[in-house]
Amino acid sequence: MAKKSVMDTAIRSPLCFHTLVYSGAAHKAFHQSPTVDNSKSAVLRLTSKVEAIKSLRSALQSQATALTDEVIFAMALLAIVGHGENVSAVEKRERRTMSAEQDGQFYASMEYEWQHMKAVIEIIKMKGGLHTIRLPGLAFALASFDIHTSIMFQTKPSFPLFMPSSPVIGTWLTSQPRSPAFQRCLNLATGFYFLTDLGLPTAIELLKVLNVIRDLIVAFDSYQRGDGEAPPIKMIIFARNLNQHELLTLPDLSEELFSSSLAYPDSPTSLKTHRALALYEICRLCAFIFQITVLLPNLHDNIDVTIPYARRIKRCLQCATTELHLHQDSTYHSFFLWVAIMTAWSVRSTTLYDWFVDFLVQHVRAEMIGQEVDYRESLRMTVEERLARFLWLESECEAPCAEIWEDVKASLILDEQCAFC
Repeated sequence: MAKKSVMDTAIRSPLCFHTLVYSGAAHKAFHQSPTVDNSKSAVLRLTSKVEAIKSLRSALQSQATALTDEVIFAMALLAIVGHGENVSAVEKRERRTMSAEQDGQFYASMEYEWQHMKAVIEIIKMKGGLHTIRLPGLAFALASFDIHTSIMFQTKPSFPLFMPSSPVIGTWLTSQPRSPAFQRCLNLATGFYFLTDLGLPTAIELLKVLNVIRDLIVAFDSYQRGDGEAPPIKMIIFARNLNQHELLTLPDLSEELFSSSLAYPDSPTSLKTHRALALYEICRLCAFIFQITVLLPNLHDNIDVTIPYARRIKRCLQCATTELHLHQDSTYHSFFLWVAIMTAWSVRSTTLYDWFVDFLVQHVRAEMIGQEVDYRESLRMTVEERLARFLWLESECEAPCAEIWEDVKASLILDEQCAFC
């Protein structure tokens, strides 16, 4: 329906026609083999872009057309594919389902015109909001862009939540506790139950968001297996976006965590508050890491996105261990293991990676302090079983995290019984 409506609009609107030709030619040039001669396509991209910009300028100068869906559609596409005349064929094809389904590899490779996208957002607000857009698929695409760029820049979304994620996920068979898909992942997200004991209302809200991520993982795993009970991939993506909006709008309590009044907790009450804030922030930030590495995999390739998250998590971990000594509480041993491994994955090609590997080495050694049994005896569960109690998708997480664990083992010289899986 959306494609037909866009094509019908393009037939009636020269602005949309030239924009679609330009965008389509850029897509084709990107996905063609590197051996294909794209010189003719380059001419088409350049000429259609010039015509699209001319039409857009004309439309923006008229009060009758400045706030139309056609203008918003063209402005958004041109802002995203603004340098499409320079695109070249990709050498390595993206095969991951979440990325391939939304052509994430193409959009992640684009050099965006951010000022133009800000203008699009302002036009939509002047128009009355996303709900006033009638062109099928356009409001969803713009909301998705808003959510994903908010994750990139650690900002709040520009538009309100379209609808809660829970009613959508609640209709899926995979979300029913007795379903085969759910039964395969019974321990998933159970490691976060300590959030209920922190005395923070926001921690309870965070747990609700994490439980929705659990249901998304279960559904996506079921889809990958080809189960008949799995929801369609487009519905999974729709619910994922809603859930990401909910995660983005949770309070950021880092200022409270690092405020001067809590810098040196000198009472049991102050210490408890400080610890609760640290655990909440680490959990919230690492939920974004999971979104980036697993559910929005193309953002994982952008170190400008992952490094700021990793730095914030590093600071929180330093506070939680050095100042608050939370690592001495066995309740959080597996949690810190998951946080450090997932964050190390997100910064694998950077100098921050070594810090997280070293943290893991020290963390594992600290688990053994005061224990009479050796490490192989203390880890009756495998490392993967411990990680799978948080946010975990085996098809995506197992291989990269096993490689990280090998780096940790190289320092620890662990027994074979402490293998990853």
